[in-house]
Amino acid sequence: MPGVILSKGRVASIRRKFTISFFYLTAYSLIFFGYYKFIVPIFGYSGFEWNPDNAKIIEGIFLSAFIPYILPCRFSKPSDVLLHIQLLFPILPMFVLYGVEGLPREFLYYTLISYLLIVLIASNLRVKSIRITKISPILFQRILLSLSLAVIGFIVLLGGTRYLNLDLSTVYEFRSDAASNLPRIFGYFSPLVSKVMLPFSLLLALINRDKLLMLVSIAGSVMMFGLTAHKGPVFYPFAVLALYFVLGAKNVVRMLLFGYLFILGISLLDFALQGYWIGSLMLRRTFLVPAHLNYLYYDYFSNYSFVLWAQSKITFGIIDSPYNIDTSHLIGSVYLGNELTGANTGWIGSGYMNAGFLGMLLYAVILGLLMAILNAYSKSIDKRIVSAIIIAPMLTVMNSSDLPTALLTHGFFLSLVLFSLFSIRNITLRHKINSAVQ
Repeated sequence: MPGVILSKGRVASIRRKFTISFFYLTAYSLIFFGYYKFIVPIFGYSGFEWNPDNAKIIEGIFLSAFIPYILPCRFSKPSDVLLHIQLLFPILPMFVLYGVEGLPREFLYYTLISYLLIVLIASNLRVKSIRITKISPILFQRILLSLSLAVIGFIVLLGGTRYLNLDLSTVYEFRSDAASNLPRIFGYFSPLVSKVMLPFSLLLALINRDKLLMLVSIAGSVMMFGLTAHKGPVFYPFAVLALYFVLGAKNVVRMLLFGYLFILGISLLDFALQGYWIGSLMLRRTFLVPAHLNYLYYDYFSNYSFVLWAQSKITFGIIDSPYNIDTSHLIGSVYLGNELTGANTGWIGSGYMNAGFLGMLLYAVILGLLMAILNAYSKSIDKRIVSAIIIAPMLTVMNSSDLPTALLTHGFFLSLVLFSLFSIRNITLRHKINSAVQ
């Protein structure tokens, strides 16, 4: 009988893995179609080319099916879902670009080896979390919200309302003026409030069923968007809530992939209807631009000097940069024809920029360790909360910031500190509702 049960369990596991691989292949196909049908004709001027290599296209299809097969298919700890998110942003789009643009094989496999190292460490390393104290969830939420509102209040007192803008289409017209109006330190505070503190406050208010504080948290995020002219603050809270609810589903990985396909489908429909705004924001900007920039960083720094973290504060100015401008504007100038454009990249491109393949491996080890630490915190904090709160800092690491910068100024380290300050285990909205009904 045990042998029969094991056999049935293995068959069910294989079936789940094949289903997940099918989702990834479908996503690959939709990105491929969107790239050919819409991205190249509309945005070809920005470097998206149609230069297909059939062998590399087949290779990309194989990788899109095989790599997901070795990933977790159940959600038992934060790294299980974060590893899928890392593959979806931006590695899967890199598979597509690899084939349709005939891009370098060497860099793609540098990326894959580094990613698999993250998988190995995150899935197998066991560490202990650091506990500083235990603050009740209600008090903790009010502290976060009060600190966030204090930062918003200081921005207003410093004249930030002069550049208040709630129009998403005109944020770039206000961003530089809004930033120059504030002391430089707010460049560090604002991402912490927008990416971690206000979304955390909103999620805890939701769990505690405090509608007033939910509305105040949302209003705070809208104000951060309007005062800083960054689009992220208005999206981060809803991304956190969406992921929190998805993680409560029966088949979390399938639901996550279904959501990914839904966004791709909406993007393609928007392009087909010639709306372009959603399609450009999601398919082009969110999925393909970060993947494209990774290849651009490889193309440049495989031919010129590595930076060796000379532009990072972790070297304390000891190392001189070989370039007279920061690397994001260097890439923007060389490949996008505009020195004012900051072409930021995540750990893949920035790891290679700093030290080549060794830099990528170093970043992979650190990311694997960080995911292991998140797994440790999920033993004392609901894993849904840990995964949802870390998503904005993690996406920044994946897509748009050098790893040390993302850790210190985009909320990753702050999230770990906050996790060490309170404990909330297996308290979900469903439990709250059931208690209320009873």
